[in-house]
Amino acid sequence: MQFNEDSIYFIFGLARPKNNIGLDKDQRVFIRVPVREEKDLDRKIAEMFETCERIGLNMYVYISVNSRNTLNALDIMSDKLNAYNKEARRGKKTFKKTAKALDQVWYSCCMKPEARGTKYFLLDIDTKDPATREVLLERIFPYTGPILVEQETHNGYHWIVRPFDVRVIKNIKNVGIQKDGLLYLGCTGFAEE
Repeated sequence: MQFNEDSIYFIFGLARPKNNIGLDKDQRVFIRVPVREEKDLDRKIAEMFETCERIGLNMYVYISVNSRNTLNALDIMSDKLNAYNKEARRGKKTFKKTAKALDQVWYSCCMKPEARGTKYFLLDIDTKDPATREVLLERIFPYTGPILVEQETHNGYHWIVRPFDVRVIKNIKNVGIQKDGLLYLGCTGFAEE
């Protein structure tokens, strides 16, 4: 992780309807918490897990793979506020609901691709098959060097790697790539398997 005065990361807590009987998409729980300094990281992750446990749903906890550049996010936010101002001057009221939660607007601006501060890729490997691992390493290692972070997930692994030509993994089954993904940290509420 690369913290500096212009960067932040986000920790997410997410309850999806597919993992919670009776929860529809309008009731899904989505929590975002910014982390501005490395010294706060462990505490905020622990707090997110406590919050998710308290909510009592089956929830996943993630962290942004890439830092967010707050100066770029500020440019995006300024554009949004100017758009709200234009709407208001034209008599439109559609911006009012969003403008009541400017912190959420700010968080959304930070997560835009243009606000990405670092440029790491997340490989989402939906299998624990050792042969898939070996093929992946063989194909990407010459371009990325070592895996920066390897995190076990329910069905496989998340790897954080340096950017590479994604065509080299094009036909590998159960492997996806996200250029600005979320690293799995754990989950709460799920019954032991």
